Amino acid sequence: MSWNDPNASSEAKRYDNPIPSRELILSTINEHGEVTHQQLAKAFNIDDPDQFDALGNRLKAMARDGQVNRDGRPYRYRTVTKQCRQRYSVCTS
Repeated sequence: MSWNDPNASSEAKRYDNPIPSRELILSTINEHGEVTHQQLAKAFNIDDPDQFDALGNRLKAMARDGQVNRDGRPYRYRTVTKQCRQRYSVCTS
């Protein structure tokens, strides 16, 4: 792992081949504004195919859970604001 993830130890306990946590992914997207799966993989120095696929699955789950929006092809991800989540009843307390 070459990223500085505050949740790295919990990710390592849950997964044999850990990837960045949702929190680190959200933080990284916020820094860049909008990114593709490939750009995130590059930002995290992920070159392992299994980790790349796992990152894609995590991004899909984050989109499903209302943490990120994805648009276009290739998908471009951006964080969802609390206001937006409330409008679509996806906000959590």
